[in-house]
Amino acid sequence: MNNLPTLPRRLLAALPRAWAADRVFRLAVIGAGLALVVLLLRLGAGESTNGDGAPSAARIPLPPPGTRYEAPVSDELASPVPGTPLAPGRGLEGVTIVRNPDAATDPFGTLRAGEPPRAPSRKDP
Repeated sequence: MNNLPTLPRRLLAALPRAWAADRVFRLAVIGAGLALVVLLLRLGAGESTNGDGAPSAARIPLPPPGTRYEAPVSDELASPVPGTPLAPGRGLEGVTIVRNPDAATDPFGTLRAGEPPRAPSRKDP
């Protein structure tokens, strides 16, 4: 690698052999060529006013840097449902978590140190 111009020359000399022998290389070159053509066509089309170019959402101008986005506020505020302890602005003081007595037993996380692992319980359909 002490002579850099020889590396590009060797790569160019290997292109016909890679094209003839490697199907993935051929597909990659064809895909890259199609992507280049589409890019050039999109750049040449420019900004369209009749809707056949970029989607309208892409044409919305961006706000200047440093400005803060404020979400629209509706006049109607949703009132919290009475009796639910979990709601915005409420603490978790009155919340208790209990296990559903009807749920199947799950041994996940119950292995104690020194105990052999239990086989998982499976329910066949």
